[in-house]
Amino acid sequence: MNQSELEAFLAIAEYGSLTRAAKQLFVTQSTLSSRLEQLEKEVGARLVSRGKGIRQAELTEAGRNMLPMAERWRALYEE
Repeated sequence: MNQSELEAFLAIAEYGSLTRAAKQLFVTQSTLSSRLEQLEKEVGARLVSRGKGIRQAELTEAGRNMLPMAERWRALYEE
């Protein structure tokens, strides 16, 4: 788990869309998706519900559980 993976997850949670999150992070949507997939692989759970043609990205139960930890991690990093 690294900073870029967690920032990708947090941006998706904040903007509710992989497209909007990618734009905010100045990366391609495929890069953002790869970062999310790597984080999900490391965590061992799907964090975001998404699918082809679906515009909104919603956090799964695992994603909702991970969100407070990711926000704390970002706050510690910013200190």
